[in-house]
Amino acid sequence: MSYWLDDYLKYTSNTEAPTVYHEWAGISVVAAVLQRKVNFVINVDPIYPNMFIAIVGPPGTRKGAALRRAKQFIDKLGIYRCAESVTKEQLVIELAQTNTGGEGPLLSGTIPLSDLLEDGVGNLGKEISDSEYCALSLIASELATFLNRGDDLFFTMLTEWFDCEESWTYKTKNKGKYKLRNIWFNMLGAITPNLVANTLGATAFGSGLISRFVFVYADKKSKIIFMDEDSIVGGSTKKSVEDEELFNSLINRLSDIQSIKGRFLMDQDAYQEYVKWRIKSEKDPPFGKNLRFEHYVDRRPTHLIKVAMIFACMRDDLNGQLVIKLEDLSRATELLERTENKMGLSFRGVGDYDQAAVLSKLVRMLAGNSNEEKSKKFTVNELYANFLNELSYVDFMRVVESTVKAEVALMFRDKTTGVTYISFNEKMRDEYNKGLV
Repeated sequence: MSYWLDDYLKYTSNTEAPTVYHEWAGISVVAAVLQRKVNFVINVDPIYPNMFIAIVGPPGTRKGAALRRAKQFIDKLGIYRCAESVTKEQLVIELAQTNTGGEGPLLSGTIPLSDLLEDGVGNLGKEISDSEYCALSLIASELATFLNRGDDLFFTMLTEWFDCEESWTYKTKNKGKYKLRNIWFNMLGAITPNLVANTLGATAFGSGLISRFVFVYADKKSKIIFMDEDSIVGGSTKKSVEDEELFNSLINRLSDIQSIKGRFLMDQDAYQEYVKWRIKSEKDPPFGKNLRFEHYVDRRPTHLIKVAMIFACMRDDLNGQLVIKLEDLSRATELLERTENKMGLSFRGVGDYDQAAVLSKLVRMLAGNSNEEKSKKFTVNELYANFLNELSYVDFMRVVESTVKAEVALMFRDKTTGVTYISFNEKMRDEYNKGLV
């Protein structure tokens, strides 16, 4: 069975970005063309195929390469996407300006703020039907810039937009209220683990925003590509020609996907497998007892249904039958669970207190190379020398004590020299490699 994503991965294979980055970028592209035109209903509530996807990794993992390829498709199809650096009020206006009944934006350019004020009849002072909606996508090479560090109200707004509310009101300080109907917002952005900690932190966990994201982590680029063959004198242009043909084919198929409308159902085989997955997820949730992921685990079924619906739309034999099949659900489950295996690595340094980043740095130093059979031991003074400019010795020892109490680190005295050492607790190696400590 052929899926649009399979050929998208062929098209993006000539980059150094990890495949998992391209997989989720492709998911975001298809979500962007589907917008609010399709849904799946669970317990009366419709689920739409918008995703909040964060591509996470240290500098040099080629996060930008994955986003640039995704932008090619979004821009070619004329999908409206917002600016990366924007105020809350400007973003509300941009979303309202996309109000569409499926025929394209009703308005473009700058509109008077007064036209957006709530007047009892809906968006922009005109009656709209239920088939009309406001749909906006974001592709942000610097997700931290868009998220505006520490802005609780912005986090709350994005949380509400993820849920695609039928009626949403934004209150301003001096200009009244803006009212939008049938909103839809899709987000794909790149960010480093350090900026996850600095930008989101405990505030976003408390707002529920984190649980609405799928964090896609990779720690290194997938391969080295020196240059394209057609950039070399006498080099072959065959690959470039094939890439152009594949790009055009992918665009044509995306145009077909863009025309899909209606409510999806799930066939019996997929339903039985979904029930098994839900039962297993409840009894043995991912991330163990880590409370940081508690709200994400609660929202996993929503993420899975969204991704399964997107896979169904990418299937070549859909033929107008809006049904999630077992193959669609299996592909979605495999991708989501494989991504979750490393998701915890995105949050090292995120905590409820100012020393969370110090704690993360300390544990990384103690753990060393995960491929080593035994981690290095340090004296207290050797360790503290790396934190002199970050916190006092007293505060540092509090951080050390917290790692020992959590059994992440071991503290012991050498009987011969009397020197106290600190080392990583190798029993926690598996949890560390999954980002759970």
